[in-house]
Amino acid sequence: SLKQWYQRRVRGEVIALATCPSLMETGTGFSNDAVLRAKEILGSTGGGSVGAYTNSVGIASVLNHVAEYITKRDGYPANPADIFLGTGASGCIKNIMKLCLTMDADNKPGFMIPVPQYPPVLCVDTTA
Repeated sequence: SLKQWYQRRVRGEVIALATCPSLMETGTGFSNDAVLRAKEILGSTGGGSVGAYTNSVGIASVLNHVAEYITKRDGYPANPADIFLGTGASGCIKNIMKLCLTMDADNKPGFMIPVPQYPPVLCVDTTA
């Protein structure tokens, strides 16, 4: 549909503009929506660049949009402070397992992983 095409186009434009902000200065061919979204993302990063250090849980403006989406989808308010964005399932699973294993030295939790095992879980180093 036209709506899906537009959403994909804007998403691609936002990625291009956030990755190379100088493209915004040229003013050629990018939608206003994409420019505004890219500026919002860049404005909420530490150094005004997607390559800059950001908070470990994710870029603030992206967390806010995720919380808005969850609130709209579920009809229950979501708090951006309760959301953790990661680079993928493997990294998130590893971080959660590490967190659980370092919470209480006297009462370490165990993990039950169904067969077939989820491959990234098999290589998690719990000593780090």
